[in-house]
Amino acid sequence: MVGMAARWIMDRLNIVHLLDGEAMTRLAALSMECLLFSTLTGIPFSTVQTDWIPMHVLSVGLAVFTLFFMLADGQKKFGSSV
Repeated sequence: MVGMAARWIMDRLNIVHLLDGEAMTRLAALSMECLLFSTLTGIPFSTVQTDWIPMHVLSVGLAVFTLFFMLADGQKKFGSSV
């Protein structure tokens, strides 16, 4: 809703040309970082103290999966691994 309102205001001010693909990518990245930060700060510290091993295992597992996916995708797109 906020994005639609911002777009409407930019249309009325005739500055919508300033909103290119790169700016949208940066705005989406900033929004995702804010979402992740607010989610992580909402976790009670007592939960982290008691469940730190499963959280670390899950984090490392997802990091390895992400690395594997990025390398496989890069090889598919560019013909060689990074």
